[in-house]
Amino acid sequence: MPALDEADPEGVPPLPSATLAANAAPADTPRVGGHGYPQIWALSWPVMLSQVLANSVSLIDVAMVGRLGPEAVAAVGYAGQFFALVQSVLFAVSAACVALVARAVGAGEAPRARRALAASIATAAGTALLLAVLVAISPRGLLRELGADPAVIELAVPYLFFLLGSALLLAPSMMLESALRASGDARTPMAIALAVTVVKVALNAVLIFGAAGLPRLGLVGAGIATACAQVVGFALFAWVTLRAPRAGPLALGRSDFHALRVPFASV
Repeated sequence: MPALDEADPEGVPPLPSATLAANAAPADTPRVGGHGYPQIWALSWPVMLSQVLANSVSLIDVAMVGRLGPEAVAAVGYAGQFFALVQSVLFAVSAACVALVARAVGAGEAPRARRALAASIATAAGTALLLAVLVAISPRGLLRELGADPAVIELAVPYLFFLLGSALLLAPSMMLESALRASGDARTPMAIALAVTVVKVALNAVLIFGAAGLPRLGLVGAGIATACAQVVGFALFAWVTLRAPRAGPLALGRSDFHALRVPFASV
């Protein structure tokens, strides 16, 4: 998903995994002749479509929040800065996840791939939690330092807390997404991105403006929609992981997380 977009927390940055995964096919997988362009394209187009979905929901999100007035738009922008900070850190961890998992998959070492994925999830979740706690300690003070007006701060703080909560789910989701693409499966993340987009847009329409007997929640509704969309995304990625072949690179177990006691260099 594309560049960091302060107006849309669903705009997760893209992962450089298509090319890595194309060059990390397991030893028993027949390789495409020449430079492997067909294989690269097969792995790339689902990522492209995922980015189109993310851009589309970003535009729709801005249009919906824009109807609440300029203060709401400003509040989303300020809160989005902190979410973008978390995203940028997670993007760095996901790049490492792609590299380690793709290398292990290419070598046909599924246990090493699982340990790398477990280490990535632990690192991403721990980092996201740390940043979320630091921001949550004094959100009004931080927003004030950014120059936000008092009225904007009051709108931004509840929305920001929903974003911070969703970031805690985004962390493992991004790592699982990275591992899928690194192992050569780009279509499953695309399908999950579609589901997340549908949930996000639908809940935005219902919760921001009030529908189906629900109250009009405004910007708080947008925050709830974002958090719910992340819950759906994480649940789908977890479901895919649970259904993965037991001997495959995505079949995480407790032993893979216990192995984190060993220095990361051993993965």
